[in-house]
Amino acid sequence: MRCVTLLTLVVLIAHVTLHAEDADEVREKGITALKDSQTNPRAIVDAARFFVKAAALYGEAGNEEKNVEMNSFLYWCKKKMTLADIDVFTKGGEDAVATKLAAVEKAAPKADDAQKWFERADQFAKQNPDEHLLIAIRFFEVASRFVGTKESIAAQERSLNEQTLASAAVVKTLAKPTPIKPTETVANPIEMRPVPGADDIKMAEKLIKDLLKADYAKTDAPSRLALVAKLLQQAEENKNDVASYYVLLHEARDQAVLAGDCAKAAEAQHQLRGSFKLDFATILLDLRKLEPSAKTAEPAAALALLFSLSADDALVVENYDQAVRFISHADDLLPFVKDAALKSRLKAEIPRVQAIKRESVAALAAQKTLATKPDDGEANLVAGKFALLLGDFEKSMAMLAKGKDVVLSGLAKHELAPPQVAVEQQLLADGWFDRAEKEATAILKTRMQDRAAHWYTSALPGLTGLAKLKVETKLKNLPGALKAEPVGTNSGSVVPKKVASNAPKISAIEQQALLLERKELLEKAKSETDRGKQSEMLIKAAQNALKLNDSESGIVELDKVVSEYGSMDYGNVSAKALIAKGKYFGSQENWSEAESTLASVWTEYRGSYGNSGCEAALILVTHYEKLGDVQKAMSFREKIIECGGSYGDSAAASCMWFAEYYIKHGDKVKALVFLNKIVEKYNGSYGNAKKAAEAKIKSLDK
Repeated sequence: MRCVTLLTLVVLIAHVTLHAEDADEVREKGITALKDSQTNPRAIVDAARFFVKAAALYGEAGNEEKNVEMNSFLYWCKKKMTLADIDVFTKGGEDAVATKLAAVEKAAPKADDAQKWFERADQFAKQNPDEHLLIAIRFFEVASRFVGTKESIAAQERSLNEQTLASAAVVKTLAKPTPIKPTETVANPIEMRPVPGADDIKMAEKLIKDLLKADYAKTDAPSRLALVAKLLQQAEENKNDVASYYVLLHEARDQAVLAGDCAKAAEAQHQLRGSFKLDFATILLDLRKLEPSAKTAEPAAALALLFSLSADDALVVENYDQAVRFISHADDLLPFVKDAALKSRLKAEIPRVQAIKRESVAALAAQKTLATKPDDGEANLVAGKFALLLGDFEKSMAMLAKGKDVVLSGLAKHELAPPQVAVEQQLLADGWFDRAEKEATAILKTRMQDRAAHWYTSALPGLTGLAKLKVETKLKNLPGALKAEPVGTNSGSVVPKKVASNAPKISAIEQQALLLERKELLEKAKSETDRGKQSEMLIKAAQNALKLNDSESGIVELDKVVSEYGSMDYGNVSAKALIAKGKYFGSQENWSEAESTLASVWTEYRGSYGNSGCEAALILVTHYEKLGDVQKAMSFREKIIECGGSYGDSAAASCMWFAEYYIKHGDKVKALVFLNKIVEKYNGSYGNAKKAAEAKIKSLDK
């Protein structure tokens, strides 16, 4: 079995020939990956691989129609790929894929061919009426390649409409839960396997290193990264050969450390931990073997990150002793680490892990007490503070509410029934602020300051005069917690400077990946001459900052995009930046700021066909409907009607909502007003909305 697998490995590495797979089968794999990319952006890379391969196979078979189709899909892939996605090919030795993508994008058909291309896309749509995403892609290519022609304008409308339908289908699928019988279990795609025997590992390691001898001989960072990409790719394709799979991942991790690539090292380590039953002692021993080679900045950073991630893994399973061992080795590497962001994070992580270990003994005893005495005041206090130390906010508040510390108990009870009025929010913030001053444990003190900052920020928009000044002053004096500082934005908003306590938690791996991608995007944007591509990079970089909870940088960068790009591309660029900003404020429950920001979209930057304005208003409609504030939601539905949207679909949907609402409340006259708006102005795609409105009018006449 191993001989066959390793022979396949040799063939793949040498790039001697294509697999003898059926072209249609490869095409289907590409389409599956393409659809998956709607919810998993990284799948676009796999889609491109399959389409390049299918194009080659169709070319050999002389199937021109399918070849054209593959090129259309590849054009979409190239436009949707990030710089990191492209690097997967350029650094991974997949030159054929990178070359094909570049060639497809640069192809320049004659303007006279616009009608022919449009008709081909239309024919595809007729043959595949339910494939909304694929139809959107075909028309997207026509719209992009023949800008300025009537075919381009028509294709843009068709593409936008089909993308809307495709997105709706995805949302519907995601919203529908998959039923699981109580007696059933969901199996992992790859079951955790035992670590292969030493002899098997040794044999696999020797053979792989012999096969990749030339790659291992190159020790510069770029060559090591190319080797890492090759090892990870081969690991993906050799999962059934357990020993080879283990060695390939193990080597990929080690080589990534030596190359100083934090993200790749973490990725390989994550796959190892998820695929094999590795105990912490083995992981620690493996990582320590790399320490002598990690005495320069980049390798030290990558290895320190792996020690930190392993400490996190140990904390999850409450193995606090091993967590401290891992983090102590990360501490040893800190003098060599030059990456300021990573170094700062590790400096904060080290005392946290040590504090958790120190407090865990008392917490374990408290948990045992709670098993038989769930209302014990002392046990709830100890266990609650420990849960807060771990960052488990909900669990900690439930316990602290029952704890014997009267102040903490009162604060926790208010957290469980959060105040909605600014004055009450300020009082809760004051409580946390004062309690934090008396807390001896540094990490717990920071956690309490975070809560104070959260509630001060929530209260601020509703305060005036001296009360507002007092809150602003306290926010500025909160060390290491969430702060709010005036920033010169379009709306004059006050934005949080650091992490908000209700921000979504992301793993250390995700944090590092976001940091690296953000850094790369900002660097690339400096030299990018295409203003459209440059704006996409800047907005993506700002969104990464927001995901990393660096809201000060994220908001400032989004505002800068708006000021520099203005009405470029029908205002689509500015609208995208403002919508990202509005969504962020919404995620922080700062809806007054979100509303002000999103209003700028439909008043100044509605975008093509008013689609951006519709999107911005719909965010607020959804929010206020969840709150049960129908009147407020209705006011924003009216904004959707003003903006219209492609084919008037969005406006028609809101008009129909109003009609149904007034019919339900017995106001036939008002219902007819909105139904007539659909008939007269907002017909919808293929006139479907108009037909529905006419049918509704007819039923009302009866």
